[in-house]
Amino acid sequence: MLHITNGDIAAETIGRSGVSGTILPWREMWLDGPFMLQWWLPEAIWQRADYFERTMAVPRGLFAEGCTQQLKALDQALLQKDDIVLWFEYDLYDQAMLSSILYRIAASLEESPDYPLPEWIIVTDFPGKETFRGIGQLNQEEMASLWPQRKRMTVPELRAAAAGWESYVTGDAERIAAWIEQAEQTLPVMAEAYRFRLAMLPSRSDGLGCVERTTLQILAEHPEGFNPIQLFKELSNRLPLYGAGDLSYWRVLERMADGDRPLLSITGNRPLPQFTSSDTEARPPAERQIQLTEAGWRTISEIR
Repeated sequence: MLHITNGDIAAETIGRSGVSGTILPWREMWLDGPFMLQWWLPEAIWQRADYFERTMAVPRGLFAEGCTQQLKALDQALLQKDDIVLWFEYDLYDQAMLSSILYRIAASLEESPDYPLPEWIIVTDFPGKETFRGIGQLNQEEMASLWPQRKRMTVPELRAAAAGWESYVTGDAERIAAWIEQAEQTLPVMAEAYRFRLAMLPSRSDGLGCVERTTLQILAEHPEGFNPIQLFKELSNRLPLYGAGDLSYWRVLERMADGDRPLLSITGNRPLPQFTSSDTEARPPAERQIQLTEAGWRTISEIR
């Protein structure tokens, strides 16, 4: 049995919860970089590896090796017709990752119809967790309580998820919206996450998506400035469907601070951390402040 989840912390807790089988933490970031339908092809892996090395300093060889090894584990389970259990959360980060994996599984099912459909555990909330962000918050007893809730996917669910991935990689608002309309009864959690994907796309009015717009709104409420950690925490609280890690969000801030008309300024003697930053740089220091520029203030006044 192969268990796939997002995040090493969740994977470790699943392993301690008493379930049998191999636990595979899946590492990908489908909020960033070039999107490919057949993401498992070597040329697709290396294209994304180049992107993450260029933008986040993730060594391209390390990225490619990780993608190749997790793909190998998935393909081995498919070849052996092992049971696969997918442990994922409700946010876009997880649901995009999940739909990409299900697209691969659906392609394999077409070739081998007798393959057992995967089981899944999709967690949207948890008793006693007023602010639930993900299964990484759970201890091993709480994680074990999820096991009886697993369900075997149906063929319509798998096909809908695969179609969702086909729409996602286009980045086309109309195609994504059409998929949501078709799939919201079959896959309500994924459809809701994809709605957030639509909200992230640049609007025709100001060219901003919901992440950039919310960032401006938070900074307008704190004109003295926020350090990046404070800003990221506040944004995550307001946009729980985002689900991105800090490296991804730092790049959003850098884009907003770039160009001829930057919307914000980042003060401090070091750039925002990247993957290869040292331990002392892994968290932005409090003295690094982010504030709205004059253009940012004008933009937020127009939004209001």
